[in-house]
Amino acid sequence: MSSITVIIPNYNHGKYLPRLLERIFLEQELAPNEVLVVDDCSTDNSWEILQGEQPKWDRLKLMRNQRNIGVSRTCNQAAEQASGDLLVFRSADDFELPGYYRGASDLLERHPEAALCCGDIDYFGNDETLRQTERLHLSDSPVYLTPQELPSKLGSQPLYGHAVMIRKQAFVDTGGFDETLCHLTDWFCFLVSALRSGLCYLPQPVVAARLNHKSF
Repeated sequence: MSSITVIIPNYNHGKYLPRLLERIFLEQELAPNEVLVVDDCSTDNSWEILQGEQPKWDRLKLMRNQRNIGVSRTCNQAAEQASGDLLVFRSADDFELPGYYRGASDLLERHPEAALCCGDIDYFGNDETLRQTERLHLSDSPVYLTPQELPSKLGSQPLYGHAVMIRKQAFVDTGGFDETLCHLTDWFCFLVSALRSGLCYLPQPVVAARLNHKSF
């Protein structure tokens, strides 16, 4: 069984972190082997909140940047430190949906040739109970798509970066997140990996992502 590292870059989202950690550790059928939270020199009380959370979770690891370096570089540096074979990148103000880690890791276990597993995504605003689902419609059942099959299935749709579990080696092989691409960096990295090695798809929402006036 592969091991999972969840990487959470955080900047001034301290108020969301306790509930997010509960959802990761307590509400998933398969808990990750490691959760690595990197605070990118927040100006709120994020670091104090994280220090208060650390005694609760033995698989929680904390890092703190000495200066603000941005989300892409933060994720790349965290990935170098990750012990897991599989990586999930999670925004601090989003949250997992039940069954994600078990479903994605089992599918990747059955298809070792796949670079990653992706799913659908729910979006919400101020009220997290009011969500809109965005679907990729790649299949009606869990499936592996080869690099040859993927272009016609995916078309011009982007992969939802929030909803990807990627093999660490595939992430490394693409060079990680290209900092020059800004908000396109996760999409580009995951798409390159998928077009090289194929992807697994779970036809269900696996994560809920918050939208606000600062969202891309």
